[in-house]
Amino acid sequence: MMCGGKTFVCVLGGVLLSTSVQALVADSFGNPYNRIVERNLFNLKQPAPPPTNVPPPTPPPTITLTSITTILGKKLVTMTVP
Repeated sequence: MMCGGKTFVCVLGGVLLSTSVQALVADSFGNPYNRIVERNLFNLKQPAPPPTNVPPPTPPPTITLTSITTILGKKLVTMTVP
């Protein structure tokens, strides 16, 4: 009974300590990569917007299944394309 209580107190204390340390670290340093964004070291630019007046592609032809057969042990499919 005593061992379970000690374990619970130790785990609870560790959780509280780790969350407070994470909060201090996250607030005190800020984002170290902001300087890279501000300098634009790689000369990055916004992507160009997609073209709006491109005609839609033509639809593929309709393929109609005509038959399925197994002649001489080979599976064959016949289709018609207009």
